[in-house]
Amino acid sequence: MEKADSAELALPYKLLASYPSGLSRAQVEVIFDKSYDRIPHPDINLENSINEIWDQRVQRNASLYNGEKFRSLYSMEDLLIKVEMDPIKSHVYASTLD
Repeated sequence: MEKADSAELALPYKLLASYPSGLSRAQVEVIFDKSYDRIPHPDINLENSINEIWDQRVQRNASLYNGEKFRSLYSMEDLLIKVEMDPIKSHVYASTLD
């Protein structure tokens, strides 16, 4: 049996923050602002193809939800930076729901 390459063992995501004991309400701040909304791609053909692929996947799996409905952690990079700078107060950025 061959040993797996380290690239194959890599996770498909990067864990930016972990809170095993959780956070209290006082440690979390949520900011709803349109500036965190998704910016459509300028290439309309690409944007349309994204929508078509999404529609196909939703038809195959009805439990998928559109990001507009559940977009609550827009920028984990911002969250990580804020937590490193101020471990007492964490910030979660979220988009507005139209």
